[in-house]
Amino acid sequence: MTINRLIKFTLVFTLAVILMGAYTRLSDAGLGCPDWPGCYGHLAVPSASHDLAKIETHFPQMTIEPEKAWLEMIHRYIAGALGLMVLAILVLCLKQPHAPKNSPQFYSRLNCISSSAWHVDCHNETNAYCGNGTSYWRF
Repeated sequence: MTINRLIKFTLVFTLAVILMGAYTRLSDAGLGCPDWPGCYGHLAVPSASHDLAKIETHFPQMTIEPEKAWLEMIHRYIAGALGLMVLAILVLCLKQPHAPKNSPQFYSRLNCISSSAWHVDCHNETNAYCGNGTSYWRF
């Protein structure tokens, strides 16, 4: 894939991430998974009864809604794929001698900063599992 095609595809994919983020927010699914990077300590939304029982003990104040959790996780997967596309653009630009170097480096750094800042951002109204190092992943 040429760099121009990848950039165009990344721009279209960016619009998809924005639209999916808006749909996730309007569906009130932004809190469907209270921890990051997974969902209740799993890479996918848990559905087994023993997993749900364990989740209820670790997140007693949360209502587990798998439909909303899946919306949130799909948005995260799409946004993660977009981050990989930005990284691919950076690698292609650094390999090609005639390609610009400063803009891809800037956007890749901005992507890393915004991705890591998400974890500090407060997505939990109770503030119990938000940016304070307390996460289900520690158990």
